[in-house]
Amino acid sequence: MSDAVAKIRKKLEEEVRTVEHELNLELPKELMKARAHGDLSENAEYKYAKERQSYLSARLGQLKKRLGDVSMLNLDNLPTDRAGYGSRVCLLDLQKSAEVEYKLVTPEEADATNGLISTSSPIGKALLGRSERTNHMVTRKIGEVLRWVLYKIVHALAATGVEPNFLTFLGLVINIVAAYLFAKGRFPAAGGVMILAGLFDMVDGRVARAQGRVTKFGAFFDSVIDRYSDLVLYLGLLIHYANRSRNRYAVLVGVAMAGSVMVSYTRARAESLIPECKAGFWERPERIVLLIIGALANKIAPALWLLAIGPNITVIHRIIYTWREAKAGHFVEVVPVTAPEAESAKPPETAALESTTRPAAPQGEESLVPGVAVPQRGSGR
Repeated sequence: MSDAVAKIRKKLEEEVRTVEHELNLELPKELMKARAHGDLSENAEYKYAKERQSYLSARLGQLKKRLGDVSMLNLDNLPTDRAGYGSRVCLLDLQKSAEVEYKLVTPEEADATNGLISTSSPIGKALLGRSERTNHMVTRKIGEVLRWVLYKIVHALAATGVEPNFLTFLGLVINIVAAYLFAKGRFPAAGGVMILAGLFDMVDGRVARAQGRVTKFGAFFDSVIDRYSDLVLYLGLLIHYANRSRNRYAVLVGVAMAGSVMVSYTRARAESLIPECKAGFWERPERIVLLIIGALANKIAPALWLLAIGPNITVIHRIIYTWREAKAGHFVEVVPVTAPEAESAKPPETAALESTTRPAAPQGEESLVPGVAVPQRGSGR
């Protein structure tokens, strides 16, 4: 294991030297050359060099911090009874009915094409600490049956050629029916209708993948419709309590509605700054399941209290988590973008110089430099 640490250190030290060389030798020359062109306010070469300088300065700080962290790693006493660094894990791809083998490694060693998955990637985090004893036989069998049923439903829908976005919208329409039942006080019936709406919410993305129709717009549309579905359900409850002059519960519904929106917003906004923000428990599936249980049991009031308090605690948790990550400098990668007109205005020799001096994006599964990263969550739905 000490050899592995040595290899990681060597790779980091090589990148530090490369970054320092460009930052201290090449960039100053580019800045001097750009200043010689005159007016800096409209000087594209100067702006690019300054952006690149900020990028490399931040990258250098992150690399040195990572070097310090690696120096304290002890890979000799890792547990062998559960997944951890160096473990080889075998997973079943339900879409392809094939087994996939991964090895868990550090971000510096990651190479997804060769089955080397970073322990800090979404897949790696999900696998850490897992063992064959994690899943009990009964729950595993139930899960297999439910996955088989869902698989059959997805492929039956995919075979019809139905548009995945139509399934997403149909889920919203069904939730509107559930909201109407909430407004009428028919809570158990509303819970049953919500289960049907949840089925469409589960299959739309899978149908898109089965049909090869996964698009970025599909992911955007699905997210927007989910927000409307949440809000329309709370609106039905709000109408119910307002018609009965139960103002305290109407306010409670309003607080739960705000928490529902803000949980999603804080994550989306945070992930424009830091690599990931999944802090807290009250994601949309947990909220929907709790609302369904409360409706089916005709105990909607206790469910509302939990929905008003829990999600808002998650919002606070995510604010604190984002503040800590930002304070530690764990930002996502910045990709300097030059305006098209500035690019076209550059002389050929400048464009050629930039194409040779811009380094390739760092390999691996995560970036450590502030800015905006390409979204990597999910598969596009």
